[in-house]
Amino acid sequence: MAESASATEFAQDSLLDRILGADKVLVALRCDDHDALLESLAGAVAGTGTPIYWWRARAGLCRLPDRDAVMPALVHLADVLRFMERSPDPGVYFLADRPAEWTPGLVVPLRRIARIEARQPRRVVLLGTLADWPMALPARELAWGRPLGTRPRLRHGAWEL
Repeated sequence: MAESASATEFAQDSLLDRILGADKVLVALRCDDHDALLESLAGAVAGTGTPIYWWRARAGLCRLPDRDAVMPALVHLADVLRFMERSPDPGVYFLADRPAEWTPGLVVPLRRIARIEARQPRRVVLLGTLADWPMALPARELAWGRPLGTRPRLRHGAWEL
């Protein structure tokens, strides 16, 4: 059991280190299991000095580990992006949902966020791929759960990665 716990801690640290070490402020994170990622991040919060936030379209923005305490007035993505842009504090903001359409009201603050110095510990992470971000925004793609480009295959009657 101790090996499993240390492996989980390593995976959490590795993911947050990779996100904070990205050369871009905007990050696309390929992830097959959003709930497992959320649980992993909630467990990692205590060991990091960087606040971690999670946003869902219908639920709003919450600061982990307390997923039930939604921050007031931060339900709509446009409000959340303005908060991210203006907040002087560092943080990693996970966008679990993407809008149906990237309107100018969303793209403009994203462009300003993208210009933030990448050495600052502030990242906006969209769960998805680079294709899920609006065009012409500088973003880095990372993966969690399984390596980029791997697809399950059928081998001897069982699915393998």
